[in-house]
Amino acid sequence: MKDPFGSSLLISSSNLAVQPLQRVFHKTTASYKFLWFLAILDLVREAGQGVGPIKLSIAKICTRMVAKSWIPTERFKLSFGRWDQITTIIEALKNPENEFPFDSRYKEAEALRALEGFSCAKPEKFKKIIFSPLARYVPYRFLSVCFLGLLTLSKKPSLSIQRRIRTISPKIA
Repeated sequence: MKDPFGSSLLISSSNLAVQPLQRVFHKTTASYKFLWFLAILDLVREAGQGVGPIKLSIAKICTRMVAKSWIPTERFKLSFGRWDQITTIIEALKNPENEFPFDSRYKEAEALRALEGFSCAKPEKFKKIIFSPLARYVPYRFLSVCFLGLLTLSKKPSLSIQRRIRTISPKIA
């Protein structure tokens, strides 16, 4: 995919197949694909090199997505769009009933520590507020382009498509 300025979003390489990743970002109307990808990059970088296969937890990816969104939404009052769940999640964390140690001045690392602590201390609330809204569609929308030959996709991946992706790739929780 080319951006409006004419430069390639991802540079082609004979050593690395970037076409599936290019397809992921071909039609992007919400931030979730970028946040999901940035969260994965962070977790892979932290795991280090030479550790063998890396197992990524969807809960950890979701936590990173919210942490990465913290400063744009809280400090700069940026909206990620009408249908994006990130702002809704952060707004829910502000509610004192949810017992999250909310501070709009958190930096990304501080927000991440607070979110990780929240996931351990209040797992049911974490699941309801953060995990369920993001894990419901994001992994499948991100991965759906990798299964184009095997699936018939509509604009919104339906539950049946999600089930087929889960069958094809059983490692997805």
